[in-house]
Amino acid sequence: MRLPHGFDRGFTLIEVLAALAIFSVSIIGLTHAGTESLKTTFALEQKMLAGIVADNQLTLSLREDLTLGKSTGESVLKGRKFEWSLETVAQDRPNFFKVEAKVAQSSDGQILIIRQAFRLGKR
Repeated sequence: MRLPHGFDRGFTLIEVLAALAIFSVSIIGLTHAGTESLKTTFALEQKMLAGIVADNQLTLSLREDLTLGKSTGESVLKGRKFEWSLETVAQDRPNFFKVEAKVAQSSDGQILIIRQAFRLGKR
């Protein structure tokens, strides 16, 4: 098929610039989505590790003799530091106690997770 005189096959400069503009906008959106995905993955990993620290502290407290009050400490898991606090409080029923573990990031003190357990014991 022959094109009329003065018409060539191919893209014009305007078409190429429009395609590049559309491509650039879509790449910016994809990059932002990828960055947000990485932030979310990191936050979920922090929360999961904090849960492990809290579970470890609760398990250790249930194995030991009952002591009322609050204790604190620091744990390192996968190279990350976590501050934890463990509080044992008497409940309304005799010999029934609540143990609460709170785990925070060492860097900013933000509480990541709170776990509770109950136990029987004598003061």
